[in-house]
Amino acid sequence: MSVWEKMSSSRLGRSIVTSLATAQVNATLFTTPFGTQTRQVRVSSTLALWATIGSTAVITANSSAALIPANLPEYFTASPGQVFNFISTSTSTGYVVVTEMN
Repeated sequence: MSVWEKMSSSRLGRSIVTSLATAQVNATLFTTPFGTQTRQVRVSSTLALWATIGSTAVITANSSAALIPANLPEYFTASPGQVFNFISTSTSTGYVVVTEMN
């Protein structure tokens, strides 16, 4: 009998789902501020995104931001009160899901 090491984990918090329409192409969008217990966020999108995490929603996400490929969830360190800023250059419609991890 073998023993498996435990995997580290985080508690799921609030999920912020944003619908992206073709009219929002090349426009920076942002989430509401993260909760008081948030230390990590999981980002998943059906479209490729350029993204930043910042203290306000006025930070512009553009092609010099981090690229998040479509359908490949990413985890990022975050602080309470920060927001997730993102932009997509796709002409398709899709969804972005940002899940707060506590």
